Amino acid sequence: MKKKFNKKWIIVGTILLIILNAISLYIINVNIDNTLAAGKDPALELKAQQNGFFGMIFAAVVITLDIFFIMYLLYLLYKFVAKTLNNSLPQKP
Repeated sequence: MKKKFNKKWIIVGTILLIILNAISLYIINVNIDNTLAAGKDPALELKAQQNGFFGMIFAAVVITLDIFFIMYLLYLLYKFVAKTLNNSLPQKP
């Protein structure tokens, strides 16, 4: 039961991170376009900088979540390898 629960959350987490990464990439591209379109108008430039700041914070949070998820997957891989090696080694009588 626990393995199915764990696999389900890994799949849900992967799909969620893919969606968050797509949104983050879109926000970064929109911020770049807004910055380039602002040109010499100070009001538009200030608005583009403010929106860019919040977009970069969102992107940083998504990247941090990606790192945590990758570290968790590496932990699960380590547990799997350790368990497999432990079961495959001959037992002392």
